[in-house]
Amino acid sequence: MVGVKCVGFLSVVHSASVDQRSPNPGNFDESRYPSLDDGGALQTAAQFGDPSGAERLTELATLVAGPRAPLAARYAQSVADDDGAGLGTVSRDFEMIGDVLAAR
Repeated sequence: MVGVKCVGFLSVVHSASVDQRSPNPGNFDESRYPSLDDGGALQTAAQFGDPSGAERLTELATLVAGPRAPLAARYAQSVADDDGAGLGTVSRDFEMIGDVLAAR
């Protein structure tokens, strides 16, 4: 039996047969996987001027594929550093991936 569990930026396929062969069956550690609530909320907070999630966004950027997490991390860090040039650069990068709302 195979199930798909969506956890934010990624989907995790869980196979019962693989789980049964695991040294710790039944131990699917959700804390290892980022959630959309986590990354999305921290990105939104940074866009409202609260860069306190910059470190977590940087961590998420190492765990997920795609451009959004690294861009969100760079954005939050630029807010934390009061780096106008960095914000301009990440804004253009958000536009390049088609997210004009995040770019503004």
